[in-house]
Amino acid sequence: MSKKEETAVLECARQLRKMGDLLDWKYKLLDILLRNYNQAAKFK
Repeated sequence: MSKKEETAVLECARQLRKMGDLLDWKYKLLDILLRNYNQAAKFK
């Protein structure tokens, strides 16, 4: 693999990791919000 190809692969891997981390964070936030909403709905 040439240096240029290695650089492209590493950059792609970094971007995929960043997107994965962002999706993970959004799903964790959504889970927290849904739990709070469900608890609030029980008290009504």
